[in-house]
Amino acid sequence: MDIRYPIHIFALLSLSQASSAQKKPAMDQKKPNVLFVMSDQHRRQALGFMKEDPVITPNLDKFAKEAVTFTRAYSAHPVSGPNRACLFSGKYTQNNKVFGNDCRLEDDGNGMGALFKKSGYSTGYIGKWHLDGHEGGKYSFVPRERRLGFEYWLISQGHRHFDGRYYGDKDSLIVTGRWMPDYETEKALEFLKNRNGERDEGKPFCLVVSYAPPHNGMGPGFQNKHNIGHWNALLKDLPIRKGSGFAAPKRFEEMYEPADKLPRRKNVEKVDNKESYPALPGYFGAITSIDENFGKLIQELKDSGEWENTIVVYTSDHGELLGSHGRMYKDLWYEESIGVPLMISYPAKLKPKKAAQLINSIDILPTLLELAGIEIPEVIDGNSYADYMNGKEKETTDKIFFQFDRGVLNDNGPDRYYRAVRTKRYTYVAAMSPYYDQFVGKNKEVLYDNEKDPYQLHPIFLGEKYDAIMNELRTAVMDWCEQTHDPFFSKYWK
Repeated sequence: MDIRYPIHIFALLSLSQASSAQKKPAMDQKKPNVLFVMSDQHRRQALGFMKEDPVITPNLDKFAKEAVTFTRAYSAHPVSGPNRACLFSGKYTQNNKVFGNDCRLEDDGNGMGALFKKSGYSTGYIGKWHLDGHEGGKYSFVPRERRLGFEYWLISQGHRHFDGRYYGDKDSLIVTGRWMPDYETEKALEFLKNRNGERDEGKPFCLVVSYAPPHNGMGPGFQNKHNIGHWNALLKDLPIRKGSGFAAPKRFEEMYEPADKLPRRKNVEKVDNKESYPALPGYFGAITSIDENFGKLIQELKDSGEWENTIVVYTSDHGELLGSHGRMYKDLWYEESIGVPLMISYPAKLKPKKAAQLINSIDILPTLLELAGIEIPEVIDGNSYADYMNGKEKETTDKIFFQFDRGVLNDNGPDRYYRAVRTKRYTYVAAMSPYYDQFVGKNKEVLYDNEKDPYQLHPIFLGEKYDAIMNELRTAVMDWCEQTHDPFFSKYWK
């Protein structure tokens, strides 16, 4: 895609930090550290080096050259809470039981925080959590026994992006009045520099930094007007909502104005201008802000001498349609919704490369465990890609499975949900509920040939010369459901 940026957008390239001479480590750690950085609703196309969206990400671009960069990474369940459960448990939704945003991920001792803690790591979590359900409709304090093994604790559960609000160890709200990525990065840098004295004891760390943007949230004007923790409940009260709620600090949004001059994907409909074009400065601007903050974290690792012995991950929980197919947000099976960034570096052990191998969000935890020398529990559904990443294995899988549910499956019938498979060439989807009929037709299934139709503009139905492929992939999804004890086909799909 030929992208031509407005001249003023390149001013932001100054955010790329100059490299400095690395200091020698204070000690030789045998176990690698882990820095797991994720954002919310960051689609894979919105990275500068991908040359698809007109977004400036100098630090992530540089990091991609130092990491194993997956160009076909996918969300197992493209909505926040459920896919975060997939990421931190390594299990599919039907096995971790987080079918919707209101569900709590129960601690079985086999999640990321618990496993690294048991292996002698100092664990920490900073930023958006979204794995404790909604207590009485409110996001609230999370007691230590429900923190899934993370010791240092500073979490938000809403989307007040310009007025971040957090809970730590005490049941008292911390109100910052700050742009959340800036505040969270400051706290992460404090953790990396101090770690409560554990650095001197030789204890490695596993730190998660979870940014809430570029997900849509309340802009500063709305937050000043309404003193409420979660924007979703009061969107109906907004007289004017700029950019569907996407927003970033002014200096970042200005880099993407005028929005209607920015290049768009070929599957963005012209009639979509009113909703998606105003969202671009806020969405892309938030990503560029996150890029700036990510660069600070990387620089700290290099300055402290921890870089070589630290596994660094950058990913997201799901993507964002941003006007593609005439729609906003996530949930659907299109590439803009299910495709996520995934870059993993470990300078001491992994050589940088660009990888076209399919990988699912449930595969990240077992990969980290193997890289860190920690035994992978049998209950984990995902597969480790450690051998593939260090060149010992050429292929890991030719299929990844993903799904969507808006609530727990029950005999009263589903709200809306689907099961799907992505191969290197095809996307196959079997869907339930009248909501999906507009996409899947009378037989409630659809196929996309992503090689011939990369923008997924031409859905394929039974009887259109692809029946053999559809039958093969339907069988694969049915087998997967049976293996994971999922009643989608046996009870619901007709």
